[in-house]
Amino acid sequence: MIDFINDYLTPVYSDFLQSESLNDLCELKSFYFDGTDVPDYTNPLIQQYYLLKFAPAYIWEYKRLYDYAYIKNSFHKIYSFGCGAGLDLAGQYLSLKKNLTSVDYKGLDLVDWNYKPFPVSTNINYAVNDIDSISKETLKDRNILFFPKSLSEFSDSKFNHLFDAIQNTNFIEPEICLIISSTDSKDEPRFESIVKGFISRGYIYKFSEYDGFYNWKNESPSKGIKSIDYCFDYPDEIKEHLNNLTSMCLKKNCADNSCNIDIWPVLTTKNMYFAHTILVKN
Repeated sequence: MIDFINDYLTPVYSDFLQSESLNDLCELKSFYFDGTDVPDYTNPLIQQYYLLKFAPAYIWEYKRLYDYAYIKNSFHKIYSFGCGAGLDLAGQYLSLKKNLTSVDYKGLDLVDWNYKPFPVSTNINYAVNDIDSISKETLKDRNILFFPKSLSEFSDSKFNHLFDAIQNTNFIEPEICLIISSTDSKDEPRFESIVKGFISRGYIYKFSEYDGFYNWKNESPSKGIKSIDYCFDYPDEIKEHLNNLTSMCLKKNCADNSCNIDIWPVLTTKNMYFAHTILVKN
C-alpha cells in the first residue's frame, strides 16, 4: 500500500508545485464543505489540494471497507455514486491483492476528475453526469452500490430521484451489497432509508441486520491509521510542505492577514464512519 500511495501522490504533488509557482493560492481559501456546498472540483488546483489532503486516508479506508464487507460474489459489478477520482476503486484494487480482473466498475460524478488511479478500460467506466441521469436501467446489472462520502451532498430532490431509481430497479443479481463511507453520521438516515427500501421489496439480510454506522476510531485508542495498519504511511516531504503553504503563497504579504491555507493530511480515523450490508432477494 505504501508504494501505491507514493506512486499515486507523485504526479499530484508535482502538478501542485507547478500550480503553486504560477498562481497565488488565495483561491484555496474557498476550500470548505457545508452540506451540499462543496469545493469547486473543476479547478485543477482544488483537485490537487483535495487529493493531497484526503486520498491516502480514503484509499486505505475503502480498502478496509472492502476487506470487511465479506463480498463473495465471483464478479464485482460496482456502481459508485459521486465517485470523484475513483479512489474507491483503488481501495477495491488493494483489497483484491492488486487485481481488477474480477471487477466491472462504473462511477458517476459531476466532474471529470484528473488523477484517476485507473483509466477507462473495458471494465472501468466513468460517467460525467448528474445523479438525475440514473435510472432503473443504469443499475440493474450491478451487485455493489457504493457511496463514497457523497450521500449528504445530494439535494433532497436529487436524493429522492436516486432513491426512486434504486427502488424501481429489478436487479439481476440475487445479492446486493450496499456500502457507504462518511465523515460523520449525517448520511445515516438516507442510507438507512435505502436499506429499508430493499427490505420492503422482500429482500432479507444475508448476515446480521443493519444496525447503523460504525466509526473506525473504535479500533484504536490513538485513532491513528498507522496504529491500526503498519502498511499505511504518508510521505514526510509532502506533509511538511502542505503544512507551510501560507508562508509560500505568492501573495503572503497581501492585506488578508487572517489567511491560513495550511493543511494537514488526514492521518487519523476519528472522522471516518461507514456501514455495509448484504441483502438477498427472497
